Amino acid sequence: MTDFPSLKSMQWKLRMLSLLKIPMIAYCRPRLHQFDSTFAVVKIKRRRCTKNHLNSVYFGALMVGADVCAGLHAFAYAMQRSQKISFAFKSCSGEFLKRAESDVFFVNDHGKLVEELILQAINTGERHHLIIPINVFDASNEKVAVIKMELSVKVK
Repeated sequence: MTDFPSLKSMQWKLRMLSLLKIPMIAYCRPRLHQFDSTFAVVKIKRRRCTKNHLNSVYFGALMVGADVCAGLHAFAYAMQRSQKISFAFKSCSGEFLKRAESDVFFVNDHGKLVEELILQAINTGERHHLIIPINVFDASNEKVAVIKMELSVKVK
């Protein structure tokens, strides 16, 4: 088993993934602010491409940020274990508390639960699911949303 990927290597891998495989992520330009085995913080700037007619961050950009933030640990743990792991989001739900009128930060502190999920999938060979709540904050550190993403994992 190799070391857990660093913030810098994950930022580079996220850029390559977005450019080569998922252009919608590239369009929103998410940036990793913090990343370790338990915690991830992703930032999306409110700019012309990510805001709506009300000058707040568009719903689609919020979903891209939640997708990236929830999927980073699955991607990193799969890389760390050199396993071919298929992961996707089965469902999502969101509670939007206020308009995000500045840059937004997506926070996921469930990295260890994702690791356990992946270990379960490796040990059983079956598909497993986990609901990951992503807290979304604006630049003044007020919570603007909670987006729950259901991660589905299976070893290929």
